[in-house]
Amino acid sequence: MFQLVGYDEVFNGEVAGLWKKASGADESGDAHGISRVVAIMGPQSSGKSTIMNRLFGTDFFTMDEDQGRYQVTQGIWIGFDRNTGTAVIDLEGTDSRERGEDAATFERKSALFALAISEVLIINLWTQDVGRLNASNMLLLRTVLEQDLVLFHDKKSAPLRTKLLFLFRDHDMATPVPQLSNVMNEDLQVSDNHY
Repeated sequence: MFQLVGYDEVFNGEVAGLWKKASGADESGDAHGISRVVAIMGPQSSGKSTIMNRLFGTDFFTMDEDQGRYQVTQGIWIGFDRNTGTAVIDLEGTDSRERGEDAATFERKSALFALAISEVLIINLWTQDVGRLNASNMLLLRTVLEQDLVLFHDKKSAPLRTKLLFLFRDHDMATPVPQLSNVMNEDLQVSDNHY
């Protein structure tokens, strides 16, 4: 596991060597079966690192709840699950107090980066935030999806490559999942395209 992009938004210049060491790659850079990329994004302190650790056996740093709520993941981190051949990307949480009002630019950059290189992008949302504009990161997600369509996809022929997996945290069954899904589909309408 290593930091791919620092809190200062600078790409780690040691990536080649760190990739070889952390992924088990040989001298040519072949990571012996690391062929998938899964990333996660969502609000700060929503359990993103914990989710990835449990799903993929990674070792991302997690929050100590006894210390209160604070930013743990800074920048973009990458870990590896050699059992499934997956590179696992953990993005800094959105809407962090620590980054403050300057967060929007980094949030857009990191989300677009994850969307561009991932086969699956997990969007971690608190269920109570579905249908809310800011709390659900809908403006950020809509902006990123629009840019992804412009930059990475031929609208006429290429199928959309990245799968979005919405994880509704702490769902209490009060709102049926199909209804939550309908709200997300409506909110994600981007121009004439749907994700």
